[in-house]
Amino acid sequence: MQHFRISIFLFFSLLVFSSNAQVNVRDSAVQGYIFNFNLGYHIPSGDVGELYGPHMSLGLDIEYKTKSNWLIGGGVDYLFGTNVKNAEALLGDFFTEDGNIIGTNGDYVTVKPFMRGWVFQAKVGKILPLFGPNPNSGLLLQGGVGFIQHKTRLEHDNIVYQLLPPYDKGYDRLHQGLALSQYIAFYHSGNRRRVNFTAGFHFMQGFTNNVREYNYHTRSYDLDNKLDLYFGIKASWFLPIYDKHAQKYYYY
Repeated sequence: MQHFRISIFLFFSLLVFSSNAQVNVRDSAVQGYIFNFNLGYHIPSGDVGELYGPHMSLGLDIEYKTKSNWLIGGGVDYLFGTNVKNAEALLGDFFTEDGNIIGTNGDYVTVKPFMRGWVFQAKVGKILPLFGPNPNSGLLLQGGVGFIQHKTRLEHDNIVYQLLPPYDKGYDRLHQGLALSQYIAFYHSGNRRRVNFTAGFHFMQGFTNNVREYNYHTRSYDLDNKLDLYFGIKASWFLPIYDKHAQKYYYY
């Protein structure tokens, strides 16, 4: 495993060096592929805000940057958090009179609720070189459209019959639907192509429905269209693989 990690590191190091050694980003806008590794923090509002509190996100974007500073691509983000609202009501069917949950073997069980989700989006953005160290840096305005889903994951340290398939689907509150996003950030492309990052404000809107349609804990149908709102911050470190054949050659 250690040799594998070393090989991967050397591969990416050689890839970056060979792709960027003859590309000058200081004097002109350049083109090539951008690999973004994202970290975000969001505060949910709207319908999703009634289910969950603040949560984190991790993601990966692959984009193509043109010489006119357009970014075209897409990516995926994984949503995760521990702040599940009204968890006691969600697990109300499982509690005994003394406030405990008993597993199928008769022992007490700890059930922990978590927020989990995924977002898949196509994205288009524009870098406005209003400030920064070179024409490839500045203000990033980006929009996205795609698919979002979120649900409640109930983890337990013992077997709980009601939480085994297919009954667990009645408690996970799985929502899916269309997702839109907006990202306003500072886009920094380092002159030496080592320090490359974005940081800014991220907004997202989800137009979702309860896929399960029926919630066991409320014993009622949930068929309404939902508007899920997310407000947060996002930062990324990116790896640029510039197209040296489309640039001027600079030998060192």
